[in-house]
Amino acid sequence: MYIYFDFECTQLNGIHVPNLCVAHRVCQCCDHLPINEPCKRCEAFGPRRHVFQGPKTLKDFMDWLLATTPNAQGQASAMVNKDAISRDMTGNSY
Repeated sequence: MYIYFDFECTQLNGIHVPNLCVAHRVCQCCDHLPINEPCKRCEAFGPRRHVFQGPKTLKDFMDWLLATTPNAQGQASAMVNKDAISRDMTGNSY
């Protein structure tokens, strides 16, 4: 399974603040399919497209991502890693 995601952000005092995240979950059987088309192999995991927006964009995305997979990687993961480090083992932010 692969999860592709990207954030749109605003800047407050030079700090990027996410206000929109679109995430696509795909497996080896559906990575070539249109995102709205269900995949028989991985449909048990729910919708393949997830949209997070608003003031809790990063928190909502992280809650979903940590429930889906513990292995987030890629260039856009800097904000994800920063948030993950600030959480304790129960998922609560410090």
